[in-house]
This record gives sequence, structure tokens and C-alpha cells, in this order.
Amino acid sequence: MKKMLFLLLFSALGFGQSMSEYQYIILPAKFEAQKSAGQFNLNNITKLFLERNGYKVFFDNDILPADVSSESCNKLYGNVTADNNFRTTKLRFEVKDCRNAVILSSGIGQSTEKDNNIAYNRALRDALKSIDKPEFMYSPAAKPAAPKVVETVAPVSKPKEVAQNAQTTQVTSSEETLSVQKIANGYQLVDTTPKIVLRMFATTNPEVFIGEADGKKGVVLKKDGNWVFEYYNGTQLKSESLPIKF
Repeated sequence: MKKMLFLLLFSALGFGQSMSEYQYIILPAKFEAQKSAGQFNLNNITKLFLERNGYKVFFDNDILPADVSSESCNKLYGNVTADNNFRTTKLRFEVKDCRNAVILSSGIGQSTEKDNNIAYNRALRDALKSIDKPEFMYSPAAKPAAPKVVETVAPVSKPKEVAQNAQTTQVTSSEETLSVQKIANGYQLVDTTPKIVLRMFATTNPEVFIGEADGKKGVVLKKDGNWVFEYYNGTQLKSESLPIKF
């Protein structure tokens, strides 16, 4: 019995070490545990969980970026399977590589709730809880090289023209404090939903980040001791305050 438990533990650690080297995970629009696509919101729960652990997640009906679609073995494939009985909902999350080999299998999440919406949600969260550990998070094998800094001489522009083409609007975000989570090359900000509201990627300046949020790209920097996200909306420069602390 002790030998069997040791082998199971060893296998789980091996899965985690392999999984952490991949950045991309593809999820089906319809898991094996579902009768229809998106049923019980299992797909979104799984996608959010993986994104919180540093992965870039796509559904199999999404249009994939070129660097994801061009190579078949640079990504993993997730799925949720069910082994229910009359009284208990039992779900498991699995991850396979491009050879269809299982490299990660979570513990079985269970729920005895009669309402299927509640039962499936609780069972999936219970299964994912067993792999919510650092060894199962995305961690590139090689440390990324520091960004190369190229010094250039900026052309002199006319102040009046800049003033005419750029307007600054101060946008204040919610007073709710956002959670700061470490990811590869930076951080991600998560609200209480939980939902990822912004990703911050490191630069050579520890107080300046490249920011991405809902299709908006800009910079995250400190102003008067507070963090702000600045970006352009057409010719209009916008600035959103970020209630975060490091």
C-alpha cells in the first residue's frame, strides 16, 4: 500500500514538472463531462483557473495566434471527465500532450448536491484544488533574457502639435483592491469575481510595466506614489488608477 502511494505521488510530481514547461493550453468548447458546450460554466471556470496559474488558454473553436497554431507540439490539451453515480457527481481534470499522452490528472472532485449546476461547479473546483500548487504553474525552463535597450535620439517635435493631437482624461477605477499575482515576466491583477483585469509585463525599469487589458495596450507606472495604467484610445490619452500594492 505504501509503495502504491509513493508511486502515485511520484507520478503526480512528474506530470507537474512536464506541464509547467508549456505556455499554451487548448480547452474543448464541450468537455467529455458535458452534454452541451459551456454546460454548467465548466469551461470558463477551468480557463480562469489556468490563466491564474500563468497559462495562455484558448478554446478549440477560437482563432489561434500564429505562434500557437504553427506548431502542434508547443501546447497542451485539457479536458474534464466524469465518473458519476446515482448520488455523487465526480469530476477529474486531465491534460494531454500532442501525442495524446496524459501528463497531468487531478484528484477526483466530488459533490452530493442534487442541483446539477451547484454539484458540477463544486466538483470541478474540488478537482482543480488538488493541482492548485506552484509545481503545476507555468514556469519556463530557461530564464528569459533581459529586454535589450536600444538608445536612440528622438526627433524634436512641436509642442503645439502634440497638444492638439493628444488629450488626457483621468479615469478612476473602482476602490476595490485588486489581487496581485506573479506570472511569467510580470504580474496579473485579479478582482474578487475572480477575473483577470490586467496583465503587467516587466521592463528594465522596476517601476514601469507594459500593460494589457481588454484589448488595450499601454504602460503601468507610478505617479505620486500610486500605480496607474496609461494608454491611447485613438488620439486620446487615458489614465486609469490601479488600487494595488506590492
